Amino acid sequence: MPAGLTRDTLLGGALALWQPKRGYRVNVDAVLLAHFAADGARAGRVVDLGAATGAIGLLLHRLGAARRLELVEREPMLAALARRNLEEAGATGDVHVRDLERAGLPPSLAGAADLVTCNPPYFEPGAARPRRERLSREARSGALAPFVRAARLALSGKRARGLRVSGALARSALRRRAR
Repeated sequence: MPAGLTRDTLLGGALALWQPKRGYRVNVDAVLLAHFAADGARAGRVVDLGAATGAIGLLLHRLGAARRLELVEREPMLAALARRNLEEAGATGDVHVRDLERAGLPPSLAGAADLVTCNPPYFEPGAARPRRERLSREARSGALAPFVRAARLALSGKRARGLRVSGALARSALRRRAR
């Protein structure tokens, strides 16, 4: 096993994922979001924003709820793990290394998604105690608006769905912006 990585399983061993040993790691939020999203119609194309190692999309694939995955992740190391996980799971799709805040949604994904998922940062910058590990810190705190903009652009039409996980602070920020 490569140093600094673990190969962990979800769904009782049905899905194996490579992820960093330290820092941001898959948690129950990804599992819950995938199960919630899988409860609807099967999606032809799923766009997962801030995909990290690809857990949400790969869970959807394993649950039979997605035909093609488009995983968008800004961190090259996490994107490489997502690509490896995608290949090892035998899922159809691609990984896009892209910073949504600086560069926005990849143009090839505009209007392309039947389902958009994301597990964005829980806290606005400076609103939470910082973590030591850079990837964990950045996964936990950051701007929510780039995810919302990218999701809106990726959705393919009126029947498309967008689902996300968010903490209480992110929900309150969304309510303030909606007013």
